[in-house]
Amino acid sequence: MIPYSKPSAVGGTIIRRVMALLKENNFPLPMKKPILIATSGGVDSMVLAHLLSKYGRRIISPELITLLHFDHQWRKESGTIEKKAVQKLAKELGVGFVSVKLKTPRQKSLSKNLEEDARLKRNEYYSNQTGNGKKFALVLTAHHADDVVETLVWRFFRGELFDQNEGILFQDNNVLRPFLKVTKEELYEYARAEKVPFHEDPTNSTTGQMRAFFRRELKPLLLKQFPGFRNSVLRYAALRKSIRKKSE
Repeated sequence: MIPYSKPSAVGGTIIRRVMALLKENNFPLPMKKPILIATSGGVDSMVLAHLLSKYGRRIISPELITLLHFDHQWRKESGTIEKKAVQKLAKELGVGFVSVKLKTPRQKSLSKNLEEDARLKRNEYYSNQTGNGKKFALVLTAHHADDVVETLVWRFFRGELFDQNEGILFQDNNVLRPFLKVTKEELYEYARAEKVPFHEDPTNSTTGQMRAFFRRELKPLLLKQFPGFRNSVLRYAALRKSIRKKSE
């Protein structure tokens, strides 16, 4: 087990935001039961795994953490380079590791939306592995503040915002998302400061998909013209959440 050490400046900022979000949602700490951290090998999940395993003792003890890697079988790197990177990180951090190979859909009608199919398969695995009487209590994912902004803007464009106006939930069944107040830039900064290895998914750099177009082109333009754009969307999400809580 690695010795407890002090995080970098950005690491301290992020861990405080995670703690604040957990307390804001009245989440009992420290966690007493084993958890999974969904870790793809990308910067978001690698930072989450590293931060909680190395600096999150007030949240959960490292011996209760297992890094969960999914091989979606879309790209060979998923089951080779990325899997090995997550496994290596788990060993360095002194936490558990498990890798699950997801079956790709055989029917052409299903394969048209691989992301949705994979999401459903991951959720099915979460349901089977977490909860009362299961080996793990929760699974943590690395959805962050920019994902909230992207989701709300995406729903606005699709005309779905009035029905789904809170962005991404902090907790959905046994899935917990502790990074919702952390930006993508901060995650990259943490990875640089702490020397956390990660692999970029090449599909994130293409503009063929609408979400990739938003991330690579539209969002940077909006932030350049309207520097407060991201914070405005996040305040909207917080307001909708507050209104929902008051009505409950």
